[in-house]
Amino acid sequence: MKQKHIRWSAVFDRISMVIIAATAMILTSCLGSDKNSDITYYNDTAITGFTLGTMNRYLHTTSKAGTDSIYKRTYKGSDYKFTINQATGEIFNIDSLPVNTDAEHVICAVSTKNSGRVMIYDFLNDTWSLLTRDSTDFSFDRKLRVFDMTGKYHNDYTVKVNVHQENGDELNWHEKNYSDDFANMKGLKLIILNDVLYVFGDNGTSTVAYKSPISDGQNWTPLTFSFDHPLARDAYDNILVFDDKIHIVDNGAIYTSVDGEHWTLASQGASVKKIVADDWLRVYALSNDNKLISSEDLKEWRVEELDENIEFFPTERIGYRTGIMATAMYAKELLVVGNRSAITYPNDTRAVVWRFIEEGITGGEHKWTYLNGDNTNIHQLPNMKGMAVSPYGEYIIGLGGKSEGDLIIEPYSKMYVSHDGGLTWKYDPRFALPVGLDTDATSVGMAIDKNNYIWMIFSGSGQIYYGRLNSMGWKKPQKEFK
Repeated sequence: MKQKHIRWSAVFDRISMVIIAATAMILTSCLGSDKNSDITYYNDTAITGFTLGTMNRYLHTTSKAGTDSIYKRTYKGSDYKFTINQATGEIFNIDSLPVNTDAEHVICAVSTKNSGRVMIYDFLNDTWSLLTRDSTDFSFDRKLRVFDMTGKYHNDYTVKVNVHQENGDELNWHEKNYSDDFANMKGLKLIILNDVLYVFGDNGTSTVAYKSPISDGQNWTPLTFSFDHPLARDAYDNILVFDDKIHIVDNGAIYTSVDGEHWTLASQGASVKKIVADDWLRVYALSNDNKLISSEDLKEWRVEELDENIEFFPTERIGYRTGIMATAMYAKELLVVGNRSAITYPNDTRAVVWRFIEEGITGGEHKWTYLNGDNTNIHQLPNMKGMAVSPYGEYIIGLGGKSEGDLIIEPYSKMYVSHDGGLTWKYDPRFALPVGLDTDATSVGMAIDKNNYIWMIFSGSGQIYYGRLNSMGWKKPQKEFK
């Protein structure tokens, strides 16, 4: 039998083709597997961000002719941050949107963990639908549900878009009954301690006092002092609240009380002429030898350093504010505002303002600084008769009667407001005074209660008012969750 000749080169060629084909199939399979491995399915997800788009606000205006109209303004909803409480599934904005915002037509953007899909509940049809970039009604609480990539697992959330129901820049005044006791006073000062209003005033012969709870302010009880002598007529303007006690200076001695009736001698022989202010740690006063002094215990006193002559320091109708400075850690600022003696300085047209900064553990103390030195500042606080100055939130407000040196200033015509720590004082329309205010009053007492109501009581007229900016009554919810 004839032996068959084998062509080994052909065999190798075929084997090579088989190997190449098999390799191609393997590579194709591997490539497909690699493509599939790029997709990882997660069974956990959450809403991680909620942002509003452009918002519409509809405002009312009245023309000079008396015609009413509505106009629209827009603002960036993204300026109002939303808080997400993952534990309770609540989503809400701490800072409410401005009053008259249209919450029925809202475009929002929602970010999620692991590419979760967000659904919104349709309460009318009892169904869930995909949340889109279309306008959504958030005028009531809405339910959102975020699904993981498999669609098997989900988390639920409740979204509350808070909108202010009142204009935060409005100040609404309320009037209490007229008081003959205050109308007959030559001057008065108002303080608040333990939710009680105290009015100390000059009745023509001595200092007398009355009290009423801040919850009332209409029915006043006269105080019976435990002193064995009548208080001086000007003692009412020499009083402050410090360390949860009322402090009053009478004939050079300092007395303290927790109720305005029972008094204890706290300091005598220190030659204190005028009690000025406190900074939570020390009381500041003017001495009989014309120095500014301070004490932590009302017994040991030290002399303060001033960058200007003591003759520029106020001695009448003094108000002050103590606060922590935002510009420096642990820095404390004390601001004192008042008038100089109208008898000694009859030509003063401006009140005087002083500032003291103490840097605490990060630095040291500075000299007291006189802020009226810049004669180019045309926005200084006028020197007004019977003036009262008080801190109010981030502002300082001042009100008074006839100007002691500027005939242009009308008595009790406007509230002066400082936004920059007493450097400049301007009229702020948000602090418009009550309609019907008697401008013939002889002085005003002003104090702020724990609910941020401004109390104003007028001697010579007996009028009593209280009111607050709406925004000062708003409460902010918790914004951090652990």
